[in-house]
Amino acid sequence: MYKQTEDYYKTLMLGFGNESVYNVGCYLVSLISGINKFGHKLTPREFNQLLKDKNLFIGEYKNYIDVDNLATKLPYMFSSFKKIEPWNDMATLKWYLSRDYVVLGKVDAKGIGGSGTHFVLVDDTDGDNAIIHDPWTDEYQPVANRYNKYGNILGLRIFGMVKAQSNNDVPEGIYYENIEGIGPIDFGVKEQVDRFIAEYQSERERLIEEKGKTSNLERDKGILEKQVVDLESEKRSIETKFGLAEKAWSDREKDLQTELAKWKKECNRLNNRSGAELIIEGISKLFKK
Repeated sequence: MYKQTEDYYKTLMLGFGNESVYNVGCYLVSLISGINKFGHKLTPREFNQLLKDKNLFIGEYKNYIDVDNLATKLPYMFSSFKKIEPWNDMATLKWYLSRDYVVLGKVDAKGIGGSGTHFVLVDDTDGDNAIIHDPWTDEYQPVANRYNKYGNILGLRIFGMVKAQSNNDVPEGIYYENIEGIGPIDFGVKEQVDRFIAEYQSERERLIEEKGKTSNLERDKGILEKQVVDLESEKRSIETKFGLAEKAWSDREKDLQTELAKWKKECNRLNNRSGAELIIEGISKLFKK
């Protein structure tokens, strides 16, 4: 059973549209969970791609599965499709579930906190209760547990299934069973090989591109590391220059303080002498010259 709300489905677009399988892929995910019970081994990603390759998406945005043409374009997997809506006949449901059919149930999305329509896989019954697998919550339980107040199952989508063939039963020129690295797709041999080669080349180019990005990052890392070393050296030089300037200023400040003390002392001496003494001292200095 698959869960549509896995993180890796956030970037997988449903069909050719711009909405992700995570947000709107309940129909596709429920359907492939049922299909695989008949021996087919496909993931939601592979099934989505297969439907795109077979041009089996329709609608304005080409993200609705063309259920009416599944049996025509994928005859090794589907034999028929039927829609029953509204539905309220448990006997009919039990009949289909006991045979080669995949049954999806239409429910109200309010049951998962959403709006509009939601689809679940109907897998079994228990008395008058349908047992479902919900692709949104990955819960396997009676439908009434979550959708009872929203009318439970509002309609059915019924797919007649063809069981997967063994390798010995594969028609000539067709690959169907799992092939390592390719998966079960109904293309002819040449188409399958061509596609595998294209995928290999694409992956190789992606890896080369990633390697190039890594080389660029290593180069940028080296440049940044050198810039860090240069900045550290410049910082030390500035700190040294600042230290020398600070010492010179400190020494100059001490000299000024000494000079200031001398002037204060001389001023005090002069303030303590009379005018006559100053005149006599001045005349004495003149005679000494």
